[in-house]
Amino acid sequence: MIISIAEATRECIPLRYNAGWGHIFLVMVGITGCYITSCAQAPRYTRSVSQVDSGTTLQRSSAPVSTVASHTTTMSGTFYQTGKATYYGNKFHGRKTASGERYDRNEFTAAHRTLPFGTRVKVTRLSNGKTVSVRINDRGPLKRGRVIDLSRAAAEEIGMIVEGVVDVGIEIIEE
Repeated sequence: MIISIAEATRECIPLRYNAGWGHIFLVMVGITGCYITSCAQAPRYTRSVSQVDSGTTLQRSSAPVSTVASHTTTMSGTFYQTGKATYYGNKFHGRKTASGERYDRNEFTAAHRTLPFGTRVKVTRLSNGKTVSVRINDRGPLKRGRVIDLSRAAAEEIGMIVEGVVDVGIEIIEE
């Protein structure tokens, strides 16, 4: 059977056209698959002591230590952490804390990310040496680079109301 060039062209164009779209479709499926797998959750890595949040300094002792997040606990149970402290605004007065109790700006309480509720800590303002003893009853602070949120009464005790954010040292008094 002899066909003309026009007929051959007319019959081949749709095949090439369909094959072209088929190839494009396959390439798009491949790209989509690669994109989806690259957007999957990457594994989370833990940070070493030298990579903790900026503004947090760890004090090392000669005793063996176990490191958790941004603080150091020695085998003897001592704990020391330095970093930025803030205090709760008045709008939080009366609201529930993570421990379930209500926040009272007139009590000496604080929020810490990892210390157990009920732990008593001594907070020392590094610039003036003033100290206050507080009980951990909440989780926080939520802002990166800060280590503790104090109640208004505790903040007044160490003279940080004007500045709002100050450098402090934290050590456990009793758990």
